[in-house]
Order: sequence, then structure tokens, then C-alpha cells
Amino acid sequence: MERKKYKIFAILLLLILSVTLYLFNIDKNTIAKTQSYKISTEDVSDYIKVSKMQYDELFGRGEWKSISNTNKKKDELISNTIDNILITKIHTSSNEKDNIDPGDEDIDKFIGKEDTGETRRLLKKYGISDKFFRSFIRDSMNDNIYKENYKKKNRLSNQEIKNYYLEHRKKYRDNFKNIKDKVASDLGDECYEKSEKYLLNKETKKVYKEKYKALYKDFE
Repeated sequence: MERKKYKIFAILLLLILSVTLYLFNIDKNTIAKTQSYKISTEDVSDYIKVSKMQYDELFGRGEWKSISNTNKKKDELISNTIDNILITKIHTSSNEKDNIDPGDEDIDKFIGKEDTGETRRLLKKYGISDKFFRSFIRDSMNDNIYKENYKKKNRLSNQEIKNYYLEHRKKYRDNFKNIKDKVASDLGDECYEKSEKYLLNKETKKVYKEKYKALYKDFE
């Protein structure tokens, strides 16, 4: 009987240790968190690699180096990346609740429009996995879907658009009737940006800046 109790105790102890180690590893890999979301160093690393790829292909390596050639600049880019990942998580959560998030077929359709051979070459060159690339596409689609849905839910009145036009008369040199759509688009974007800042500020974020240095290698 005593031996049986010892075995049960040993099993329970192993389970507790396993859970503790699991939770420790989660926290160890977490670079930022809020009450609702966690962001891992791996998430940030993958996004940095994608940013580097985009800069290299669009502007050349010199441009990427110029925005990341000091530790201070790297820290700023890491902080911005964390904010971008967090806002995307908020968008995705909202889209899922509204049942408008993209499915696998939507992602396949989007990827199918691109030159997959060239895309795979670039992913391999920059050490970006196919799994993350799909996740990145999903995130980008969720951001766009959220923005469109936000504008539909927050339609601007004619008076709001006209008031904005009058407040920024120096910016708009044409007659209001001729550029009403342009003014409405500008005001919509401005309102959207304010809502994004509000969403970020609403989240109480804890950032582990001591983990930033481990990401410096991804800028090289």
C-alpha cells in the first residue's frame, strides 16, 4: 500500500514539474504580453526577417542598413514590430468574433496570384519558413479586412466630411464637390489611425527589453 502511494506521489510530482517547466519555457520565449495576448521572440524574429526581405528587394540592402545600423535603431524597430504584431492579434480576434477572418482557401488564392517559384527562393534565402509565410499572409489579410470593416461600421456623415474639408482648406485646393471622395478617404484614414492608437493604449503591455539583444542578429 505504501509503495502504491509512493508511485502516485511520484507521478503527481512529475506532472507538476512538467507543467512548471512548460510554463517557464513559455515565459522564457515571451518578449511582450498583455492580459489577453502574448508575443514571442520567435514572432518578432520572423517579422524582422520579412521586413529585411521587403527592404532588400524594394530598396536594396543599403536602405535596410541605414535604418538598423545602431542598437538604438534596432530597439526602435523591435518595439514597432511588437506593436504591429499586437495590433494584428487584436484585429484577428475581432475578425474571428465577426466571422470574417480569412480561411485557408482565401490564403491559397492570394498566394496563387504571386510567383510561387520566386517567392520560395526568397523565403529560403532569408530563412523564412512556409508556415510563417502563410501566417504572415493571414495577418496581412486580417489587417485589411479589419480596416474595411471598421470603415463600414463607422461611416462618415456629409457634414463631418465637409467640416474636415474646411479645417484643411490649405491642403485641398479644389472645389469640395470635385474631391469629396478624396477628403472622405483622408478623414476615414485619420479616424482609423486614432482608433488603432486607442486599441494599443487600452492594452496594458509588459515588454521584456532585456530580450531585445537576442534579436540583433536578425538585422544582419
